Amino acid sequence: MSQAEKSVSGKLVVVLLVGGSLLFVLLYQRFLGRPHENFTRNELETQIGLPLPPEARELHSLRYGFDRKAYYIRFDLPADRLSSWLGRTSFAGKLSPGAAPERLATPIDRTWWNPTSGAGGEIADEGDRQLLVRSEGKLARVYLFILK
Repeated sequence: MSQAEKSVSGKLVVVLLVGGSLLFVLLYQRFLGRPHENFTRNELETQIGLPLPPEARELHSLRYGFDRKAYYIRFDLPADRLSSWLGRTSFAGKLSPGAAPERLATPIDRTWWNPTSGAGGEIADEGDRQLLVRSEGKLARVYLFILK
């Protein structure tokens, strides 16, 4: 192979590597790295592996990630239905007074997500699954962070 051919093939390799990298970045941002939000209750239950109460209202959800997905979920529930729902989850019997755990306290750019505003509540922290409950009269506001 002549010197000129080596030079051309070297430049071609560089162009292919740069082009492939740019294509990957564009595809990742367009399809894989985008947040997805406002799943139905059934979609969420399937994806997070946790039952959601049928009485839940004002259900909001956001998912980030590709390989490991981070779910941010908020809903309101009649306070008298909270213990019944918790009994069907791994959070049963684990609530204790406190402020939002670190992952759950992560700010996201959504007006419905504000677990750090106001007083604390009751929390359960299982590492990749975190729960914050704030009782407001006859209503319980539930914040969930789940990493799958």
